[in-house]
Amino acid sequence: MTLATYGKPLAMKVILLNNIKKLGSRFDVIDVADGFAQNFLIPQKKALPATPENLGNIDQIKSEQAGAIAEERQEVEVVIKALADVSLTYTALANEQGGLYESISTATIAELLKDQANLDLDEAYINLESAIKSTGEFEVPCTYEDITGVCKITVSAEKEEK
Repeated sequence: MTLATYGKPLAMKVILLNNIKKLGSRFDVIDVADGFAQNFLIPQKKALPATPENLGNIDQIKSEQAGAIAEERQEVEVVIKALADVSLTYTALANEQGGLYESISTATIAELLKDQANLDLDEAYINLESAIKSTGEFEVPCTYEDITGVCKITVSAEKEEK
């Protein structure tokens, strides 16, 4: 390792096999940290190393996954369209100003959708700019490629027992 590269993580080119928020779309060829690719993306089957062989076979990989992609798109479209009829509720401890002691993340919203509306939506499709940290009514956009919907959630304060 030369002095110029000291401290920089090694980069690895990979082909994404899934849409990954803040990383890229399915079949994009991107550079990621070597450890991220080796320890997460490749073992989780979310990416393939961008070897000359894999790059040459990308059309075959696309055709192999075409059926699964179409099925996933159809399932997600049904769920996102169903969000129009859903209104979730969440109760949490809050201070007098309405600030929550715990924040509500995309994982929490995905769990609420499953428990309250019997809808299974991967948290990767829930576009929460930042965690919800106060009581009130919120509209959280959900997107999958060009399909969009809105998840409504009402957050109220839990009454404290004295």
